[in-house]
Formats: sequence, C-alpha cells, structure tokens
Amino acid sequence: MKFLNNSLLSFLLLGASPSLAEITLVADPAYPASAAAFTLDPEQHSAAARGLTNGRQLRQTFKLSQRTIVNEIVISMNMRPSNNGMTVKIYEVSDTLSSTWSPGLLVKTIIFDPSVDLPDTVFTLGILLTDDDVFTLEPSLGTAGYGIEIVDGGGSIGVIRHSNSGSDVYPDGIFYKEGGNISSAVRDIGVAIGGTADTTVGPNDPPGFAIQPASTSVLSSDSVTLAALADSHPDAGTVTYQWRLNGSNIAGATAGSLTIESATAANAGDYTVVASNSNGSGTSAAATLFVVSDIPNLLFNTGVNASGALLADGATDPHYQITTNPDSELADAIVIDSTTAPVAGPWSPNTADSKWIGPRLTGVQQLETTPTPPPLTSRVTMSQPSPSQEIGLPTMEESISSSMESAPAFPGTTSPPSARSKSHPALSSPAQTPSTSSSITTEQAAPDSKSKTSASAETPAQQPAAR
Repeated sequence: MKFLNNSLLSFLLLGASPSLAEITLVADPAYPASAAAFTLDPEQHSAAARGLTNGRQLRQTFKLSQRTIVNEIVISMNMRPSNNGMTVKIYEVSDTLSSTWSPGLLVKTIIFDPSVDLPDTVFTLGILLTDDDVFTLEPSLGTAGYGIEIVDGGGSIGVIRHSNSGSDVYPDGIFYKEGGNISSAVRDIGVAIGGTADTTVGPNDPPGFAIQPASTSVLSSDSVTLAALADSHPDAGTVTYQWRLNGSNIAGATAGSLTIESATAANAGDYTVVASNSNGSGTSAAATLFVVSDIPNLLFNTGVNASGALLADGATDPHYQITTNPDSELADAIVIDSTTAPVAGPWSPNTADSKWIGPRLTGVQQLETTPTPPPLTSRVTMSQPSPSQEIGLPTMEESISSSMESAPAFPGTTSPPSARSKSHPALSSPAQTPSTSSSITTEQAAPDSKSKTSASAETPAQQPAAR
C-alpha cells in the first residue's frame, strides 16, 4: 500500500467478493460543502466519543433530500493506526427516529480486512469511491431514510465522535449504541453523504417533483400524513415548501410532509404543495384527502349487547327495532324467553353468540309443516290469519322489520345497526301477552321456485294444539 498526500489506497470488498476498483481512505477531510445528506459536525456541539472495539457496532440514521450517485462518505472518527479491520454498511430504514435500531434492506457493504492499514485520524475519516463501487441512494420520504453502521474488526480501532450539547441539532436521525438502543435522542454522529445529484432539472430551472403527493383516506379523529419530494438542482439553492388546501395556503405547513393529527371533515379536500428554489417555484399534482366518519358497532348478532355478549331474557336488543307492534306502541325488540325459543322447526337455535328477539318475552309456536330453512336474506312477516282458519281467537297483525336484507333478526346472524333511533326505554317486565294467534309466512327465493310455509302460533294464554 502507498500513501498519496494524506491518503491511503486500499481494496474495496463488497460482501465477501473483492473488487478490482481502488478506493481512497482520507484522514481528516472536511465535510462536503454540498453533501446530499449531512447530520452535523460534533466538534461544533460539545463532542464526546464512544470506542470501536471488540466488534462493537455503532449506527446513525439520516435522510436524503434527492436521488444521489454516492462517491464519498465522511464519518466523524478519531482513529489510531491499526490492522484490525473495519466494516461500513448502509441500510434502508422505515423510521429514522425509531426507538431501537431496526435496519431494513442492506444497500451497501464496504469491508476493510486486517491486511489494510487504517489511517490515523483526529476528527474525520473520508471514504472515496470510484468506478463500479459508486452506488445510488433514492430520496427519503416520510419517516423513511437510511442508517450507516460502523463495525471494528474485533480489536480497537479508535472512537466514534458524536454531539453531546443536549440540543437536537439534527432532528432527522439518531445515534444508536452497540445494543441497538438510543445513545440519546439528541446525540448524533457526524455523517456526510457526498456525490452527484441524479436529476433532470437544470441549474437554472425551478423545482419539479420526484415524488408527488398521493390521494388517501383517513378515519375521523385519526392522523394522516401527506408527503412530496421536490426535484431540484443543487446549484439552485435550498428548496422550500408550502402546502395548500383547495388552493389556500395552510399556515405553518412548510415541510416536505404534512401531518394532520386528528382529521375532521374540515380537513377533507384537494391538497397541493408548492416547491420553490432560487429560480422560481413549481406546484405538485393535487392529492385528495377523504375523511371518513367512524361508524361504531357496524355489525351485530341478535340478542347481544354492545360488546357482543348475550343479553338476558326479556332484555331490549339495542341494535334492532320493531316498526309495527300490535302488542303496544313500543318499538323495542325483546330477547325471547330461552325456555320457549327457538320455536319447533328448522330455524336456527339460540347459540352462544346470539338469541331470538321479538315483540314479547314469551311465545309458543306450533309447527304444521316442515319447511326448507330460509337463507339469510329471507323476509319474515307476521300476518293476520284468514277467516277460514278455525283458531277461534281474535285476529291481529304483526310486522317485524330489522334490516332484514343483509341479515334477519335470527340468532347466529349479523346485521348493521338500525338507522332508526331508539325512542322508548327497555321493558322492565315481560311484555303483555294478548290472547291472540297468528300465522308466520316465510318466503324464500330459489333458482326456479318459491316455497311458502305457514305455521300457527299460540301464546301462553292459550293451550297449544295437540301435536
């Protein structure tokens, strides 16, 4: 190996395979003036140090403002000459501020084996890449970004220098110790990523957009983030942002992303963002935000409470109502006495998840025929018996309806809650039991036929017919 000025030439290894391209390790270079990503200079913020020894892994997360062809990495390191080896890795991370080190896809690995003489540095170590070892990093969006990991080869190679002023100078990243935990939420390693901006925007052009904001929906009271990334030439200066809702500027919304902590109907609309540089400004495509009201308790079985637990016999079902009740003016649907329900026949029995409901607590029904069980889309009505039926009891008409199109009020089924609001309190005692009799008619749709079944029903006030 030979020295050029203050530099050392060595081989670059990608994983376990050696590359023929040479890289340059530079002792104490300055941080690049136009770095694509730069955390901070720890020497300007009460620098402290943590040793790289015995395989210790130290990491720093960061964000990238634009697509960059990387050819230089500068790390804040106070190194001693050694042959212990060192590895530098760059990962994608989903959250640059995660409470623990959580790397994703490995993007780049640079390995210096023990045959390489690591240089003596005081403040920084520069890694210059050439030829096939140059790589590309995509711009960061939202909480995502990158993490760099520095690992010694098993022996002491020096220390990593980090900020220790107590101020969060670089809010987009965090320094993680060897255990994967945060050293401190306000400490950062000095890291600079240098290279060439990969952009189609010229030095005299206003910004374009590498990433447009995307339309999305959010439940009312939930948080949502919209994000965009401008495409701007480095020579055009710093890019600034201004978000708009339906064409009007949003106060304080001047970052690449916009977070709404608790969405309301007032937040719904078309969002755009204006990106500006020294040459002018450009406006993004519109992204529509839909705010959806949260409808609680969307589906319920019959005979259960708001938590889905079975109600007691005689309780009022809070999710279903009777539109026409001949027993009284109440619209309450009552959980039927478990000793008399379900009725004889092919109907679904009470289960551990649902119970029968009806206009009264009790009712005994006598099966006359054995019908085919109706599908969940059956329509159930209670109609007045014809005069020709020899029941000898007063006639009445009952009609029960409770969102039967999606699921009838039978045990074991679910249905959306009724849109009709409750207007009567629950019965404190069993509903009155009139001396009446009625027929139950079930209509069932079939591919090529329609079946109709009738069964008479008597209340406890009358003796049921002999079976």
